[in-house]
Amino acid sequence: MENAWFPSGKGDEHYDWAGIVEMAEFLRDEPESPLGLRIQESLDVIGEAFQRFHNDPVAISFNGGKDCTVLVQLVRLWAHMEAERTHTDRMEFLQARVPVFFLRTGNQFPEVSDFIRYLDSHVGLKVKTLSDAPFKNLLEDYIDETGIKGVFVGVRSTDPTGHDIGFFQDPSP
Repeated sequence: MENAWFPSGKGDEHYDWAGIVEMAEFLRDEPESPLGLRIQESLDVIGEAFQRFHNDPVAISFNGGKDCTVLVQLVRLWAHMEAERTHTDRMEFLQARVPVFFLRTGNQFPEVSDFIRYLDSHVGLKVKTLSDAPFKNLLEDYIDETGIKGVFVGVRSTDPTGHDIGFFQDPSP
């Protein structure tokens, strides 16, 4: 599987973890605040996903939007906190278990490509771009290539189709 988190072979220390460390400190200091409770609920769902899929990869579907960007940061936060708890390597976990992909449809803003390059250099996120085939074929080929068993998707309950989607379900109609 292509390494989604160390695209240039740079180590963990190269990437910016300051915001993640601040979020972890916030959760320790204010776990019962409204924001703390929401973040913790998200982290619980992420942790449950990794438990459900055991050692199989769980990908992030990334489109460059704010929901997916928050999702990437929450997965990073979960990996950071889990590494602190278990005395393991957060980037090693992300490398082995969390591939990231982008389904190009041809109508994205050019700023999305700029943002993906930024994430590569500052966060260590290497997004695999999938294009030039029907959506279903791209996804099936990617699943075969990576062996992913689940996909994190950034969807808000206020999105037009988000109000009926649960945490663990097939989003297909």
